[in-house]
Amino acid sequence: MDEKAVLIITIISILVIAFLVAVIISITYQRVHKKHCEYVEAHSNKLVLISKLNAEFKFITLDRSVDYYRELDNKRAYDQFNFYNFMLMLVCEKPDAFATRIGYVRYNQSKYNEYDERFEAIVKNDTAEDLENYRQFKSFKTIELEQVKQQKQNPVRCLDANITIEYTSPKGQKWYRSWITYNEDHIAAMIQEANKIARHKKTIQHERNLMNPGLRYDVLKRDGFQCVYCGATAQDGVKLHIDHIIPISKGGKTEINNLQTLCDRCNLGKSAKL
Repeated sequence: MDEKAVLIITIISILVIAFLVAVIISITYQRVHKKHCEYVEAHSNKLVLISKLNAEFKFITLDRSVDYYRELDNKRAYDQFNFYNFMLMLVCEKPDAFATRIGYVRYNQSKYNEYDERFEAIVKNDTAEDLENYRQFKSFKTIELEQVKQQKQNPVRCLDANITIEYTSPKGQKWYRSWITYNEDHIAAMIQEANKIARHKKTIQHERNLMNPGLRYDVLKRDGFQCVYCGATAQDGVKLHIDHIIPISKGGKTEINNLQTLCDRCNLGKSAKL
């Protein structure tokens, strides 16, 4: 065997030995560290107190965000996309669900402030027993601090709604993407607006339901069975409608003083105008 081959074998042997030594050191360290961790876990007064604190504070488990994605069909729709109206539409569809999530988030917020104060007090307060453990075992405090950090609860304390839109040109040559995030304060304001819209719709439906055949006849009779704008009657081939002078959509009531007879042509021209 020549010198070059001997040198190569020697180098490989050294590398193998070095690797094995490193593995042995790593395994030994892990075993020793595990024993140290077990010792700290068994003797740490802080970990006991934190375990009791965690048992006392039960936070609500939540996803930190809700995500919505829309792929748009054309560039114009992409350019004119209204994020606010889209988010408001989602809230209007499920206002109670969003309100519940915000309630959970704010519950976690309120409880976490007290939890964090008490947690930090435990960490900072070194009892005589703690000091004795630190004196006897140099790594005790370092290992304890690592375990304490792992035990700290970190509940979701905010709610984000992420909306992402995308558009890709027909040939795939251009790609556009935009996004926006609404936090729980934005969503809370939208819930109020959604409830307002719902109440308004309910009012409109209620007013429409008040129109009955008897009231319709009274208005027609009062107006002489003719359009109050152009004077047309059913004999002229028009259809007579009962119109709200102040539209329901603008707060008008279904009362005889707010009703008038219009032919279909005049009614179409007036629409929801005052």
